[in-house]
Amino acid sequence: MKALLVLGCHGRKLYGLTMCSGASNPVLDLRKISEKHEDIYNYLDAHCKLFDRIITDLNKIGNVISFLNQNGALQKHTCDAMWDYIAMHKKCGLYMYIEPIID
Repeated sequence: MKALLVLGCHGRKLYGLTMCSGASNPVLDLRKISEKHEDIYNYLDAHCKLFDRIITDLNKIGNVISFLNQNGALQKHTCDAMWDYIAMHKKCGLYMYIEPIID
């Protein structure tokens, strides 16, 4: 599948100070997941509705990361970095979506 899983934050200002200007990170290239791992695609579609919309629910985002880690789609260091990112940007408001790759 020609698409990327993207994790990002909306950014945050506090009393006129920019705490974070927002960030968007491609965290998984779905082209690297073979078609035989249809359970991953089914989870992202049926459980999380990531092929239909952007998710902003922190619990769902965490569940996606955990599921991908448990099913070997993410390496441990990538998963750990994503958890650090979530901890740092939780107040910004997080989002996750699937971005198609257009050639």
